Amino acid sequence: RTPGFPSLLSKLARLKYVGQMVVLFAICKPIAASVDITGVGNLAPNCDEKIRALCNHKEHGELKKVDVRPRQCQVTCTYKPSGPDTVPDGDVLAPNRKYEYVTLSEGMPCGFGAACNNAGMCFCEFCNKIK
Repeated sequence: RTPGFPSLLSKLARLKYVGQMVVLFAICKPIAASVDITGVGNLAPNCDEKIRALCNHKEHGELKKVDVRPRQCQVTCTYKPSGPDTVPDGDVLAPNRKYEYVTLSEGMPCGFGAACNNAGMCFCEFCNKIK
């Protein structure tokens, strides 16, 4: 019996485990890195990336959340600037966040059969035709 053989098996088993963890991390990292987007429940899934692209101002910090208000044709982009997670605001600590308000593009769906117009308003052509 070779004295180093069980030790070698133990090391190989640990190496295999480390390899599995690296693969799992590589798969899960992009999922965890995705930005939370809310308010798009009634919009087509392929609109998410178009809306998320409106919040592309990296100078504000890391994009944390995208909140869509379709009927107002508005998006609130929430960024976390570099630095501490909380900052003093008067006598209390508040989250260190920057907010950007963006208007949805003309033609972007905002309701059933409606789209944002060039003035940033949700407009339904059909609803004006009904008498």
